[in-house]
Amino acid sequence: MAMSWYGRTCKFHNGSVAFHCNSICRAVFNGFEKSNLSSFIVFKRYASSLADSVKVKFSRSSGPGGQNVNKLATKAEVRLKVEEADWLSTEVKQSLVEQQKNRINKRWELIVTSDRFRSQSRNLQDAMQKLKEMVKAASIQSSEPSQEKIDRILEYVEKENEKRLLEKKYHSEKKKSRTKL
Repeated sequence: MAMSWYGRTCKFHNGSVAFHCNSICRAVFNGFEKSNLSSFIVFKRYASSLADSVKVKFSRSSGPGGQNVNKLATKAEVRLKVEEADWLSTEVKQSLVEQQKNRINKRWELIVTSDRFRSQSRNLQDAMQKLKEMVKAASIQSSEPSQEKIDRILEYVEKENEKRLLEKKYHSEKKKSRTKL
């Protein structure tokens, strides 16, 4: 049985967004350090977009909890609508789709689940942390190597090839010396 949370207000947005945002905001906000004000300002700026593009559901978990597992919906499922995430650049979206192609469904939703813990809030925090790490990994851009580095790599490859061919020649000579004339 899955539950969606809608209809209440969010204390991080002064009551302007639905309650499902409250759970998301709490989960994401708890990941920020209290002293890191700039991160919170950036978070506050994009949180309403985040709430629009993220959907949270809770369902019965198969994780730890004993009898509690059969009674409460503690498994958190976070769905990020990749196409509607305005706060992500197109490059990050493409990279995210490439890296997480097995977690994206036909509706372009990135599905992240967590059932590691016994409580909904900790599972939601864990799922949001996983999502945050996925976006962070997708946003890292590989830099182009310098010409010096390319030259060093090519020189190394050439030396290794010469070494390999010399060893191969030595091994061949050794085998030839074993044959009877």
